[in-house]
Amino acid sequence: MLESFTISVCFYSFADTFPCGAFMTVLLQKSFNTVDLGSKTLSDRFLGFAARRYLGGMNVPSTVAKVKQLNTGGTHVILDLLGENGNVSGTKQERADRVRFVGDLIRAEYLNASVAMRLGQFDGDIRLMLWVAGCISKTGTMVWFDSEKKDTIDDLICAYKLAVSENVGEIGIALQAYLHRTMADVQELVNFSKYNQLPVIIRPVRGVYVSEADIREIPKMHENLARMMQFIETCGVESVHQYPASHHPEQIARAILLHYKHGTHVRGAQLLYGVYDGKILRVMRDQFGIPTILYVPFGPHTTAYLTRRLEETGGAVKGLLLAGLRERRNADTVVRLVINYDLDLANPLLPFVPRANPLLMIACDTPI
Repeated sequence: MLESFTISVCFYSFADTFPCGAFMTVLLQKSFNTVDLGSKTLSDRFLGFAARRYLGGMNVPSTVAKVKQLNTGGTHVILDLLGENGNVSGTKQERADRVRFVGDLIRAEYLNASVAMRLGQFDGDIRLMLWVAGCISKTGTMVWFDSEKKDTIDDLICAYKLAVSENVGEIGIALQAYLHRTMADVQELVNFSKYNQLPVIIRPVRGVYVSEADIREIPKMHENLARMMQFIETCGVESVHQYPASHHPEQIARAILLHYKHGTHVRGAQLLYGVYDGKILRVMRDQFGIPTILYVPFGPHTTAYLTRRLEETGGAVKGLLLAGLRERRNADTVVRLVINYDLDLANPLLPFVPRANPLLMIACDTPI
């Protein structure tokens, strides 16, 4: 099937060059539908149905349809081709080609999306990762370097610095709040940006690989996430930006307040598809005007992803069934916090402080 991918890339170059490009683009899109995203295991097939709430799709057509639906509502997505720690079928080059294909898919289907990639997908080969990132970003698509195992963080940061230094394109990096080292990593990247006058984009995340966590207590994770956000916001380096990622209502409210009131380093906020994709998106985008991104995993390798999603939500069936109810409740919490509180920027934990007067100015005409 990967031969179809190679042919597709040739078609794409031809479509850009010759007047019959529209016809060739149609052939390209049909060819994309046959690309092998990896072989499903028996557990992938069995658990794929249970994981569907958190997936853009298990194949290309269903994923494209879902992303276009989200784009129609004004939401940008990060597409993550599943494969926990690179534990998927195919050679290293075949897996790299699949990641590269995601960028070609975004361009061919005119999707409002960026691409997530992990070092494990390339067997730790930094140069191969940079080559794929360059192929994707040169078409104008943003790339995110996502964290996995903590013993690969040094290599991931090295890869990120190389990508930025070599002007590969618009590249961001996700750093996990449940590691003791993460604040030092954030400071290192801020200094890298400051002294080299290069752009750095950080996505502070809590982290979901439970077995990899140094910090196991959820409140402590959230404290560290707040520290990351506060440090970036107050670092004074204009070339450093952040997209805080969390489905916790207090962290979402912090991101909105940083973006809405201060508007310096927070470019937007990222949510996980399947946890929030309704009311809270409307609150963030329409009422408070913060650019909102949905992280959308897709592909056939669902087992490991579903397992860690259930670990994070704290309950399997209950967590899935109550997700919609949680969204409405948490959206109301976000609105209450943003309207009635501000942030103490001088405090590393970004505590909420009551406003003298409730916030009245919002980004749209719809009353809250």
